[in-house]
Formats: sequence, structure tokens, C-alpha cells
Amino acid sequence: MKLRVISLMLVILLVYISILRHHFLYQWDDQWVVFNPYTNAGLEWKNLWAVLTKFYHGQYAPFNELNYILIHSVFGYSPMAFHIASILWHVANAVLLFLFLNRLLKMIPNNPLVEQSRNVAWVCTLLWAVHPVNVEPVAWISASKILVYAFYYLAAMLLYLYYIERPGIGKYIGLLALFVASFFGKEQAVVLPLAFLLVDYIIKREEKISYLLLEKAPFLILALFFGIVTIISQGFGGNMPEYSLWQRLLFCGYTLYEYMVKTLLPMNLMYLYPFPTTPEGDMPFMMYVYPLMIAAAAYLVYVFRKERILVFGILFFVVHLLVAIHFISISRFAIVADRYNYLAMIGPLLVIAYYLCQWSQKNKLAARAAVGLYFAYLCTYTVIYQQNWDNSEHVKRHYKEIVDAHQSSSDSLGNKKL
Repeated sequence: MKLRVISLMLVILLVYISILRHHFLYQWDDQWVVFNPYTNAGLEWKNLWAVLTKFYHGQYAPFNELNYILIHSVFGYSPMAFHIASILWHVANAVLLFLFLNRLLKMIPNNPLVEQSRNVAWVCTLLWAVHPVNVEPVAWISASKILVYAFYYLAAMLLYLYYIERPGIGKYIGLLALFVASFFGKEQAVVLPLAFLLVDYIIKREEKISYLLLEKAPFLILALFFGIVTIISQGFGGNMPEYSLWQRLLFCGYTLYEYMVKTLLPMNLMYLYPFPTTPEGDMPFMMYVYPLMIAAAAYLVYVFRKERILVFGILFFVVHLLVAIHFISISRFAIVADRYNYLAMIGPLLVIAYYLCQWSQKNKLAARAAVGLYFAYLCTYTVIYQQNWDNSEHVKRHYKEIVDAHQSSSDSLGNKKL
């Protein structure tokens, strides 16, 4: 166990060590997300109260801002200090994910790979830790709220497993506190009650459905309250494009498809993925195809519904993207953002790791070769891609290429290679 944890830490440090030389992205949100009056004011009670009670540019992430304040109070505006913090957050999240998956897999009834739970958890976490989609939240300081919310979220998921084994009021209160802390990192935490229900599903909790729903009631009430807070905060973010309901429904299919493709075979990653059309413009033909592809994939999952690990992985993926697939209008200029896939892609990667480990029982050499090649591809892409996040000039140049390509082709989905 300790060797696997240490290996995860070392791999992350080796893959991301080059970002310690990176600068702030002064023209890509760092100039107002990181450099702001709250960060400057430091650890004063009046400032901390303002961080907790006020919206800032359409965002509410007090624990992420506290992260900035603590770093600035000790190191000032040192880009290296901020990048070290981001790497450490990612390391901590990887350790929590490994511990959670290892314990979860051991709790699944009749799991044929129960003896390999540690291997499955380690392979999944290893692939996730070096995945190039995670470059955005790790290398971009302004996206650190993803890392902060994920830390408390994964801690809650792990604690929930201990709570299931031995329920107690102390653990229950701890779960509620971690839920609040996670939301204070980023609004994506609102889906935590659904994640708890997924855990109930895969381990086949014997309690009645009514009991499980009653158990989740305080979390669902909090999620509703957090959702209202998020909607209110969005009103402080300025004017954003307003798409109709039918347009957003089409976007749902496209975004789910894109996030899944970026998870399984990441290619052509970039800073911004523009909407394929304006609210008044014509919808590209392919946008009508993606929902059909999602429906076909959902049917296949139904066909193989007895494979609980497969169903869990896909549902975990969908649940953690619910607030990012545009079914509910969100205040964003991009249709897809890599950082929103940070926790969601754990689901598909768990499925991959599980069946690769199952395959290894029949052909160990081939399975290890497959894991090695996939791991090498992810690492290589991550090391190369993170260099594009070095400074504002890199971002501006590639952003201009994206915008030019998008404007030159009316049916382009903005997937021009970098």
C-alpha cells in the first residue's frame, strides 16, 4: 500500500515538475482571479468575512480564495509557490482517490477481482494522475478551485465508505461538513448526494430505498440551497450568450461525447472550445447526431447492465458532468472545458483499469503492455501540453489560432490541432 502511494506521489511530481518554472497567466484570468483585493488584504477577519459572504465576478469559491490568501501571506505573489500548491493539491487528491477506490472495490459483493482491488485502484489512479486533461486545473492557477473542491469531495467519498461500515452521528456530521467545504471550493460539488447513491448501488446496500433517500435528505436540501447560491452568483458575472432549451439539449449530447473522447483518447486539447454557433445562428448538422450517439451508448450500457462496474463507471462520469453539459444554462463562453472533467473521468478510467486487470488474469504480459503504452501516451502528452501553459504569450497565440479557425468555418466545432 505505502509503495503504491509513494509511486503515485513521485510520478505526479516528475510529470509536473516543469510547471514550477511557469509564470502567472496575466492575460488569462490570473490577473483578476489570483490578483484581487481579497488576496491582497490577507488574513484579516473583515477580509475573511467578505470572502465568505460576497460574490466575485460571478463566482463563489471562498475556500479557493482562502488558498490564495494563505499562499500570498507566506510567499507573496510567487508563481512557483502557487504552482507548488497546485501540485500538492493534485497529489493529495490522487492519494484520496486511491484509498477510496481500493476500499470501494473490496466492498462490492461477489467482486471477482476483490483480491486485485489494490491493483485496480492503483492503475485507475495512476492513469488519472497523469492524464493530460488534468493539465488545465493543475498548471493553470486560476483553475485551482477544481483541485480544492475535489480534495474535500474525495475525502467525503472515502468517509462515506467508513460511515456505511459503521454508521455514527460523528461521521454523518463530518460528511455534511465536507460537503459544505467542497462547495466552498467550487459549485460542482452539488452532485455529491448522487455520488453517494452510486456507491449505495454498486455495493448493494441492503437498506430500503426509503431509508437511503431519507439518509440523503439533508444533503439534497443542501444541494438545492447550493444550486440557488450558484444561480444567484452567476448573475454577477456579466452578460453571457443565452441559448434556447432545444439548443442546450443538443449541446448535452455533444459535451458528453467530447468529454468521453477526451477521457479515453485525449487529442487536440486546448484552452478554449467555442460554441459551434451563436444563439441566433444555424446549428451544425453533427450537433443532431451526437444525441443519437449518446442514446446508442446508453442502450449498450443497458444491455450490459449486469456489469455493475461498467454501469457505475458510466453513471459516475455523467453525474459529475451534470452541471457542465449546458442542460441548465451556465455562465460560460466555452461549450467544453477540460477542468470540468477532473472528477468525472474517474468513472471511465475505473472501467478501463478493472477490465485490464481482469484481462491480466488470462494474459498478464499483454495486459501490462497495454497499461504501459497507455500510461506512456498520457504522460508524454501531459509533459508536452503543459508547456503551452507557461505564460500569457503562449496562451494568446494559441487562443488566436482557435478563434481564427472557428470564425473561418461556420460548421467548425473548434477542434483545430495545436
